[in-house]
Amino acid sequence: PTMAPSFVNLFALASVSALPKVSLALREDSSRFTVRESSADCECVRQLTCSSCFFAACPFAAQPLNAVAALGQGGTDQVHGVAAYYIRAQGAEFALKFGGSDQRRPVRAAQLANALGVTTPQQVLLNSTSCPELWEQADESMPDEFLLSLKEWKENGKSVVLQEWANADLKHREGTESENDFTASIWYQVGSVAALDWLIGKGDLFNDVGINFLDKPYGVEETSANWGNLVVSRDDCIAIDLDIGMPLVKYEYFEEVLKELKAMDTPSPATWVNRVLLPMFSLIGTRGRKENPAYAFQQRSEPSFNSYKAPVSQILAQLGMATALQRAVVLLEDSSPVTQTPNGDVLPGFEHVTAAFGLEPSQLAKAAEELQSIISKHLVVAQEEQSLIVERQERRKMTNVRCCKVSCGTKHSGSWKNFWKDTFESCGTSPRFTLQKLDRRSFKKGSLMYNHHGGDPYEDSCDDIFEKRDMSELGEELCQDPCGGAAELEVLALQPADIDRCFDK
Repeated sequence: PTMAPSFVNLFALASVSALPKVSLALREDSSRFTVRESSADCECVRQLTCSSCFFAACPFAAQPLNAVAALGQGGTDQVHGVAAYYIRAQGAEFALKFGGSDQRRPVRAAQLANALGVTTPQQVLLNSTSCPELWEQADESMPDEFLLSLKEWKENGKSVVLQEWANADLKHREGTESENDFTASIWYQVGSVAALDWLIGKGDLFNDVGINFLDKPYGVEETSANWGNLVVSRDDCIAIDLDIGMPLVKYEYFEEVLKELKAMDTPSPATWVNRVLLPMFSLIGTRGRKENPAYAFQQRSEPSFNSYKAPVSQILAQLGMATALQRAVVLLEDSSPVTQTPNGDVLPGFEHVTAAFGLEPSQLAKAAEELQSIISKHLVVAQEEQSLIVERQERRKMTNVRCCKVSCGTKHSGSWKNFWKDTFESCGTSPRFTLQKLDRRSFKKGSLMYNHHGGDPYEDSCDDIFEKRDMSELGEELCQDPCGGAAELEVLALQPADIDRCFDK
């Protein structure tokens, strides 16, 4: 070796601690959840004529109607062939429904969504007395079906349901703080939506889909009616068209997924989450183009929990489910009205929670809190494992370094016959590996720089590093253990090693 020492500590240079990581520190108070009093403490909330005190009055006095358009035809809630109407009023957008066998059910469902932190449009029931401006501002430019329905509803003293328009600008997580952590991820949110749907008995999104639907010849196509019942933006899931006690809900899956989550002792995806929730979520997010979340959500920006990463994404969904469930059973224990149907019965999903846990209702809160705590710990473990995978992938991209195994020896001066020739005795391999940055300079043979460096310094391997550098300093650093207390330590060879060995702790 002819070159001067050029070793550098590349642990700082190549440290993967700079890779995107998000703290998973869990708040100690996350087990309790309350809705802001100002959003739920008003007469219309108590009377089930509004879902939130923040959307409790007729908006059309301050924001006159600009346009009305029919939204879809058919459905059980249609009136004169129209299911709902889009309304624009000076920049604000709304959806309006005339139909519905019990308009209080969607309002109650939205109240529970607010209590569980699920994003949903707020709703208010209005009639010609509480909102005369809606009837007064209607004109001939609007659809005939809309005008006819207004006339009939006024004559019969009936109410319409007005709700906020569901789009990416809608952000109502009442009772929560704005956080840049895993609770804001789309996976956590969709898990919360799933739990809400199970509890209220909503069956036109995830909970009426068979566990083997992907294996059926037309299984994906048969779910197409469900794709429009959740609004998915880049960062939000918005639950829409809420209702209580819908038919065809497969409650057996709800009990099965709760039992499976309760029995898990290592981080892993639940069967229903893997085979129904995430594939359906992917189909909804891509309008039926992709059912695999790895492809449906691969364009998400980094660093972000919104990009799909198994099993972290699944466990985030499971944590969203468990946390919403834990909040719900606390509300049930407190006899909150939001856990009841408009007729005063307990919402249909709670009996299946009781069956899955095998406990009395009074014991559910503690069991649900334990489940939420277990899945929270699973998330931490899964994210750490995912971070290690990302670290290894990033290391493989490091083309300008080499990880080398170090063979060590001791130096002995020449004998009286060969005093000019030193000898080296091997004493083993260093337990430590060395990460070295390659010298990629190259000079023309015979040039001034070539002669100055004693040859071409270009390096591409551990062997190049050994041949072209002075090893004495590295020997002193890494050969103490295998060679004991020898005075003169030498590196006898550098051999290639997997780059992960240079990051072993």
